[in-house]
Order: sequence, then structure tokens, then C-alpha cells
Amino acid sequence: MANPLKNRVLLTVLLMAVLGPIWSGRVSAQGFQTLYSFTLAPGGDNIDGRNPLAGLFLAGSLLFGTAYSGGQHGSGEIFGVNTDGTGFTPYYAFSQAADNNFTSTNREGGMPQAPLVFTGTALYGVAGQLGTNGSGTVFELSLATGVKVLHTFTAEVSEPVGNTNVDGARPAGGLLLSGTSLYGTAEYGGAEGNGTVFKVDDTSLVFSNLHSFDVLHLNQQFISTNRDGANPQAGLVLSGSVLFGTTSAGGANGSGTIFCVTTNGTNFITLHHFAALALDSTQIGTTTNSDGAYPVAGLVLTNNTLYGVAEGGGLYGNGTAFSINTNGLGFTVLHTFSRGATDPSLFGHQYTNNEGAAPAGDMVLSGKLLYGTASTGGLYANGTVFSLGTNGGGFATLYAFSATVPNQDYNFTNRDGAAPVGGLILSSNVLYGTTEYGGTEADGTLFSLPVLPRIGIVRSGNNVVMTWTTNVTGYTMEFATNLAPTEDWVTNPTAPGILNGQYALTNSISGKQKFFRLIQ
Repeated sequence: MANPLKNRVLLTVLLMAVLGPIWSGRVSAQGFQTLYSFTLAPGGDNIDGRNPLAGLFLAGSLLFGTAYSGGQHGSGEIFGVNTDGTGFTPYYAFSQAADNNFTSTNREGGMPQAPLVFTGTALYGVAGQLGTNGSGTVFELSLATGVKVLHTFTAEVSEPVGNTNVDGARPAGGLLLSGTSLYGTAEYGGAEGNGTVFKVDDTSLVFSNLHSFDVLHLNQQFISTNRDGANPQAGLVLSGSVLFGTTSAGGANGSGTIFCVTTNGTNFITLHHFAALALDSTQIGTTTNSDGAYPVAGLVLTNNTLYGVAEGGGLYGNGTAFSINTNGLGFTVLHTFSRGATDPSLFGHQYTNNEGAAPAGDMVLSGKLLYGTASTGGLYANGTVFSLGTNGGGFATLYAFSATVPNQDYNFTNRDGAAPVGGLILSSNVLYGTTEYGGTEADGTLFSLPVLPRIGIVRSGNNVVMTWTTNVTGYTMEFATNLAPTEDWVTNPTAPGILNGQYALTNSISGKQKFFRLIQ
């Protein structure tokens, strides 16, 4: 793949006579590419799958992913594609569902909505539905020998409190591989029907239910609450012998939780209960709170800090990004996604804003920047890709997915995709992700987006200090005294140093005004 950042220029203007605060450079969305549009599935099946809900896994120059539905049997697909969008390969089509006493079943599962893990010889994942009991599976796919079922979740039994079983059901979050152990979450099932945290040994196939989430009770406001959360939809992260995760519902206020549990299932702790939601009198039909609600995405862990997003809540009901220490202290709202409004110029008067809304995918961390997706909102109501500093500053909308329009079959299509609900991955300064809908046939897309450096400029005495992140390399700072087309740009004579984990370059404010740019 050719370097998509080659010869890209990020320009920021610096007037040396300015005495007040100086702004930060805006991130360019230049270079977005639709790598693949999933094909039409008029009867529910096709050759490549449809509606990729999960993020991707990168191995070398090959991206692996799952499509929730479609494929040759309509039950979903596992695929691979090169990072330049060529060589799309449908590796495995989940088998056709059969009706078994009003339960849809097959041998190996289907309808995958979680990302895969690749070890070099095999892919590991979860199927959210089907399997011999209709409750989903944990599977291994060898590209040489095919699919092996590592665990079939047991049948759910209808109870007054919900559908229960011994091990969990309908897993929606990706697996975490540590040694020979696979750790994951099931959204439903377990002792109270509210989901589980589990472990499967890849070698012995021994399954362990590490935690069953507690029964829900209606409080005085008719909100379903419990002590530890309910319905985990995301995967886990591991630090030492402690697993960290989120639940999308339940907890003391019914808005979800952040939790940790040891790898042997002991010492479960609820680290944070998201605040109760309340109707906002200024926004009809919108529920808001102080810190966010319904975290359906997983967490990012660095040192002793966890970062994540909440799909709902916040001051405008559009979700939040947050951080919390691994000991449960220091919960901080890093960003509240902005207020929006319906746009009469879009089909169906869809809801738009500048930043996106309802972040549902796992973020990725690089240096001091977090990258993520918002599944709705943005300028065209179809979601965004964003970046955010780990200190909560410098939020930037990197890309807004374009408007969709109905075609003759009333499928909503566009050129780039819509509803990015899966997480991102970052490699060589390029982000890769998926969209659930949109694209040329309305069945979703795969995309890439180069990450360009962001220049921060602050006054320091008689100098200005320019900083940019160290996660993007190979850039040179140049300056010119005017922006005439014939003006020569000169490499800045002072090499950048490192300040607070960023590249930093200090220049005096004396003399003529100068214009600076980073160039590769």
C-alpha cells in the first residue's frame, strides 16, 4: 500500500505580532477511502456478507472482520481484505439457520457482531446467535481446516426475571486472548438473565462462568436497577490478573456501569455507576445526565487509566467520552457530544450536529490522542470519526459520513457508508473501520482514514511553542514569510525536542511574521 500521507501538508498560520492566544491547527479529513462496499442481498444472502457491526483486526497488510448477516446462507460471514481495499476474500459463511422448536439453530453459530482475534494461525470470535441451542457460540476458524466450536452456550430458560442459563447467552463483545485463555462477555443469560463474564481455555475447552450479573429491580421511578450492572455488550481489557469492562444497563441508576473482576472470578467490583437520566425540558424527548449512559463500547487501558465512551446521556443526550482510574477513583467526563437539531434539507429531516452522537465503538489510543466513532449525528446524520486528547482537550471531527438517499428499491445508499458502530484500529498513521449501513448497496462499508498531525501553538514569554503528537512521524517543520505561490519554504533551523510526550519547537516572536507548516 502506498503511503497515503505522502506529500500531505498541514498548514497553520502564525503571526509573530499577535500577543493573545494562538489557535490550534485543524485536522484535515483528506484521504478518506471507502475500501469496500458490501453487495446487495435481496433475499438476505449474498457472497460477501452485509452489515458489519464490529471493528477490524489487522495482521500484516490484511484486515479481518465479520459481517452480521448475509453471506451464502444469510447467517453472516468472516472475511479478509487488504489494507488498500483489494483482494476481498469471504473466508467463511456461517451455515443456514434451521427452526428447532421455535429456536433458530445451526452447528457453529451465526450473526457475529464482535471483532475477531488472530493468532497467526487461527481466528477466534463469538457468534451472537444460533449454535445448537440458539444462544451463540465461541469459535475458532483455521484458514486451513475450517471452524471449530470451542463452546456452545446452553439453552435459555424462560423465568419471571428473564431468560436464564448457567453460562450466558448471545455474546456481543469481542474476545480477549491471554495465554491459552479466552475471556469474554455474554449480553444475556446467566443466573439472572442479565449476562455473564466468562473464560474458555483454548486447549482444554474448559468453560468458566466468572460472574453472573445480578437480578434487576424496578425502583420508584420505574427504572431497572441492580448492584453491578446488566447486559454487557463490549469486550474486556486485562491488567495483570484483573479484567475491566462495561455494562450497557443496570447499576444503581439503570444507566450502566464500569466494573472489574479477577481472572479467576473472585473480587468483582463495580467501579462506577452512571448517573440517572432525566427528561430535558429544553429538548423534547431527550434524556440527559451529568456523565453519560449506556456504555456499549469497551475500554482502552493505559498505565492506570481507563478511557471509554457512553452512547447516551451527557448534557445533551448525545453521549460522552470519559476516563477513570483502575481503582475506581477520578471519574472524569472528557467530552460531552454537542447538541443537535433536525435538518430539513436531509431526507427524513434527520438529526445532525457538528461532532456526532451516540458513540458506540471502542476507541483506540495513540500517544495522547484517542480516536473513535460516533454512530449518528454529524453534518449529515450518519456519524463521524473523531479525535480527542486524553486530557479532554482538542476535540476534532475528522470525518463526517455523507448523506444517504433512497434508491429505487428504497435502500439508503451513499459513497462512504453510514452508522459506524464498530471500533477503530490504527496502523502506520491510518485508521481503519466499518459502517453498518450505507455504501453503494446500503449494506455497509469498510473504510480507511489517514491521521494527520495537529499543531498546537501557545505563547511562552517572548517565544511561541509549537507542539504536535509523536504518534505521527516523518514530518518536517518549514516556514515562509508570506504565502505567495512563488515563496520558498525553508526548513526550520531548530530541530524539535520532546516536551510532555509531544514534539515541541520553540521560536522567538521577534522579527517578521512567519507562516509554519508540517510537511512529509
